[in-house]
Amino acid sequence: MHSKKALYDTIGDNYDSTRQPDPYLVSRLMYHLQPQPGKCYADFGCGTGNYAIALHRQGVDLAGIDISMHMLEQAQTKAPEMKWIQADVNDLPFDDGHYHGGVATLTVHHWTDLSRGFREVARVIKGGHLVLFTSLPAQMRGYWLNHYFPQMMQRSMEQMPSMEMLSAAFDLAELQIVAKEKYFVEPDLQDWFLYSGKFDANVYLNKQRRDGISSFRKLCPPDELQSGLDQLQQDIDTGAITSIRQQYTNDEGDYLFIKLQA
Repeated sequence: MHSKKALYDTIGDNYDSTRQPDPYLVSRLMYHLQPQPGKCYADFGCGTGNYAIALHRQGVDLAGIDISMHMLEQAQTKAPEMKWIQADVNDLPFDDGHYHGGVATLTVHHWTDLSRGFREVARVIKGGHLVLFTSLPAQMRGYWLNHYFPQMMQRSMEQMPSMEMLSAAFDLAELQIVAKEKYFVEPDLQDWFLYSGKFDANVYLNKQRRDGISSFRKLCPPDELQSGLDQLQQDIDTGAITSIRQQYTNDEGDYLFIKLQA
């Protein structure tokens, strides 16, 4: 637990300079959550609150919950009218059914106990919907980043829960899958997460953008980082990056929305 908190306390520095809520992703979160007037919701693992604030501005009564106080302080600065709560998803300080539903975007791979986390979330949103946005190892094998940063990507895939792992955790938490929706990164993506540079390799040459991505910040060996960036720069200069990208295609999608019933 503490290592995850320390990681995001560190990543929280300048996080908002590269991580902004993407309008299309916000629209899909709204579509799947279907929030109702007069009901309250939560963003579990909200980070600096970008998606929580975006949903709030769409009229959702929503609280942001995260283990990192450093990130929550930034969220508080941006939206002091909202509720920001420091808590571990494994031990949520709320009564059963406290919320009517929730979202969890690009966070479940940082949960230290997947089954316990989902049981706690299911308990506090009993009867409501939970909308996840995540990536699966099967999807990540289709990222062309594997060509340049194989060790980083292998470590990234190892930390991401597979669909089988997620399904087992859902079953233990008595969460039922209602819908799944594949997401393919588009060139106009505004949130610079791991595969945000799918169409623009120059994204990864920018240290500030890399520093907002936990895989680059935590999982990439220094020697691989330098050699990968050197090769990537060379391939961009020569145009070889085009053929490299074409070798990596994935019908599974780049990321995935999962809608669950608690």
